[in-house]
Amino acid sequence: MKSRDQLLIEIIFDNSASITEKDDAAVALRDFPKKEVIEALVIVGSNQEENPVVLDSCGESLGEIWSDLGEFNQEAFSGLTRTAKFGVKHVLKNRKPDWIDKCII
Repeated sequence: MKSRDQLLIEIIFDNSASITEKDDAAVALRDFPKKEVIEALVIVGSNQEENPVVLDSCGESLGEIWSDLGEFNQEAFSGLTRTAKFGVKHVLKNRKPDWIDKCII
């Protein structure tokens, strides 16, 4: 049986899923600060073809996970789309304002 985070990852990669389903999955993934989740959010958040709503949620989830872990990943951040970067910065502005200097767009 697959875990909840595995199912959510499948949804964010599912091209037949609706934008709402993908967005909800991206938001829910912030509750799973695991390597696989971070990697999935970075992949989707780096996809220029992805819907902006989903990209923003991927960025916000990454920002929450990174701030919870106390680990900002500059390399992963630099590969994100502009919209996903905005999502990361929005979260960090409130949760880790001292990290904003690390977010170069």
